[in-house]
Amino acid sequence: MSSFPCSITKSPTPRHMSPSNSEVDIETFSFTPVDEAFLQLKSHRHGLTEEDSAARLLEYGKNVVSTKKPPNLLTIGARAFCGWFNILLLIVAIMSVASQPPDWSSFTIVMVILLIATCIQFFQDCAGTAAAIKLQAAVSTTVRVCRFESFESHQDVMIDQKHLVPGDIIYIDPGDTIPADCLLIEAYDLSIGQSGLTGVSEPQRKSNSCPIAESSTDILELENILWTASNAISGHGRALVVKTGDDTYIAKIAKQLNKGQHVTAVRQGIRLVTWMMLGFMLLLVVVVILIKGLSTRQWLDSLMFASSVAAGLIPEALPVIINANLARGGYVLFRKGAIVQRPDSVQNLGAMSILCSDKTGTLTKDEVTLSRCIDLQGDESSSILLLAQTNAASQSSKKNAIDAAILTRAAETEKLGDLGTKIAEIPFTFESRKASCVIRTHPGKVLLICKGAFEEVLSVCSSARSDRGVLQINEHYRLDLMRRVQRFNASGYRVILVATRDLSNTYQDEDNFEFQGYDTNLIAEGFLTFLDPLKDDAKSSVARLQELGVDTRILTGDNLGVALKICHDLNIIQEMDEAFPQAVTGSELSALEETDMEGQVIDSLKLQGEVVGMLGDGINDAVALRKTDAGISVHTATNVAKDSADILLVDKNLSIITDCVVIGRVTQGNMMKYLKMAHASSFGNAVSILASTAWLSFSAMSATQLLVQNLLFDISLSTLPWDAVDEEYLDVPQPWRIWDILRYIVLIGPITSTIDFATFFLNWFCYGLRSGTDVEVIKTFQSNWFLQGILSQTLMVHILRTSKSPLCKIIAPDRSTFPPSLSRFWAF
Repeated sequence: MSSFPCSITKSPTPRHMSPSNSEVDIETFSFTPVDEAFLQLKSHRHGLTEEDSAARLLEYGKNVVSTKKPPNLLTIGARAFCGWFNILLLIVAIMSVASQPPDWSSFTIVMVILLIATCIQFFQDCAGTAAAIKLQAAVSTTVRVCRFESFESHQDVMIDQKHLVPGDIIYIDPGDTIPADCLLIEAYDLSIGQSGLTGVSEPQRKSNSCPIAESSTDILELENILWTASNAISGHGRALVVKTGDDTYIAKIAKQLNKGQHVTAVRQGIRLVTWMMLGFMLLLVVVVILIKGLSTRQWLDSLMFASSVAAGLIPEALPVIINANLARGGYVLFRKGAIVQRPDSVQNLGAMSILCSDKTGTLTKDEVTLSRCIDLQGDESSSILLLAQTNAASQSSKKNAIDAAILTRAAETEKLGDLGTKIAEIPFTFESRKASCVIRTHPGKVLLICKGAFEEVLSVCSSARSDRGVLQINEHYRLDLMRRVQRFNASGYRVILVATRDLSNTYQDEDNFEFQGYDTNLIAEGFLTFLDPLKDDAKSSVARLQELGVDTRILTGDNLGVALKICHDLNIIQEMDEAFPQAVTGSELSALEETDMEGQVIDSLKLQGEVVGMLGDGINDAVALRKTDAGISVHTATNVAKDSADILLVDKNLSIITDCVVIGRVTQGNMMKYLKMAHASSFGNAVSILASTAWLSFSAMSATQLLVQNLLFDISLSTLPWDAVDEEYLDVPQPWRIWDILRYIVLIGPITSTIDFATFFLNWFCYGLRSGTDVEVIKTFQSNWFLQGILSQTLMVHILRTSKSPLCKIIAPDRSTFPPSLSRFWAF
């Protein structure tokens, strides 16, 4: 091992030598020998010291892409002021003083409204940003790094990936998300998924060898470069951090990636309804200008009034209230123990009709225990445990639950012995579902030991060890083994098969000897049976989800018999004999043969019109978590699963999911209330203004009154995120139905207009307010309609917020039902 005395320093790296300097191309490092790369980055094979890491963190900043950083107060203020509603208000204010004579009172009122609207938007955005920062702090992803102690030793420590700096040495294990752009310095059968960058679903094999020619390979296909946001599928290795934060490759394309992000059905529906309403309002403005301009010949006043109509009818608070509603739902979920990573997913929880779930670690305790170690004759055998223990201890990557259970049992067993020393390993992959190691035994033999899923290992076995010696496996013996394993599966036990192969005559003592492909023609040695019990709250949680109208489907790559037993215990299926053909067709359970089949199942369910949720925590669950409408994982899941999920559960407590569904439906219900009320009121007012403009020779309401009335209505609706919903609304899934909203607007809007028409008739026929030249008559007419509009909108809020009697909801003890009315009268 080379030593680099100059690489360990207590002073920060000069900026011109910085690996995060944009002038230093990561592609250049791919053609640089590893030792030279250490020199350029002033690092070492044992990593950086704590002092050097801290100094570099101060210089280069945290490992966070700018697009994920919260905006500062100046940016929030600029966004709040530059909204299109405020621009309309500014136009109205300018026109009010541009007219002759200038109307300074109207200008003052409009500017006060603009200031209030800006402040409301500003404080809402600040609250949302603070909540986002709080949630980001709650979601921490750790990475294992080397810390330099001396030229001969190092210490492995876990740090937050935000604190990674150029020059750090990180470990790569299956399930890890690559936290920075790195140069691979060690690789052992490492496969990396780069579908998010390349669009290719097949993982890419990585090695620490330098490319031969710089021009022969696409930058994303460089075998010795690991890119930020890619993920480790199998194998393991070590890598040198080259670029972090905004200097990574993904930071350069972050804006393009954000543009291509999936837009949820909720956002699409809101946009469609809003643009339809905006189009109608624009048409209304043109008609109002033409009618008033042609009748009064005062085109500037007509333009000012039409602009006020547009500003007064457009639901300018829509983004604020929608985002506040989602933020409120996220906050309530956070208090329940669920961290929302993507706010739109809160509504999707309320619409969810099917919850797909992985089995291991989600429905089960993930406390795997080794029950029996038996040979093929059914007798307990310590030799089988020794083979399994040797295989498990030889795996260089993180130990999974199966390996941990084997090592625990071996530690508790006396006089187990030592089989030999490790030569090589063939790591576990989700495709092969087995792992092998090569051992040089003490007598000098070279032995390959394979363990894995029964079906996969048996398929590569040609013989079996019995009390009569090694026998060829015929079809009859194969079926007998399968029947014995099925009996274990029916009792809930997972079975692992252990097999061996003598490579003494094959192995050549060479450093580059390739063992891939030698895990065939094996000798079956014996079984290991494992038990992973159900979580205590699994059955009650599944039952509660069924009461809420959410069907539970189990997606598993494990043995079908074990999965059927789990389904039966959870009452997902009733009779085992009847359930088997259903499971094969995928109605209640899907037994997955390939890792990407979970995503195919999700796609199939969504094509059937279902709103699908997914609960998973493994590497193989990542694709499904991305494709689902509401991806749920746990805080202790693999990094790639956490990155793919919309919601993270702080604890592996399934009862939280039922709370998530209920809170999602409350969020959905209050969101629908606002959309219906705001758009129906705007549509009704538009019809009334159009009719009054065609009928009257003066404006039925002044521009200032329109703006004030709209502001008061928005203030009253801004408390809807804290409102309660009807109990019946919570009992069934609530998918997004855009045509229900449009039908509601078309039906309810004109009904509100009839109240306005009644006020017009009273003013005209009862009060005699007809003169278009008498200023006092005009002011009285306008004040009457303004007051009636305030009262009717207040009444509409209480009538439309519930399908029950509004009086019953007002006097209900739930204090969350009071804010809409109280805020309305406070605003008034």
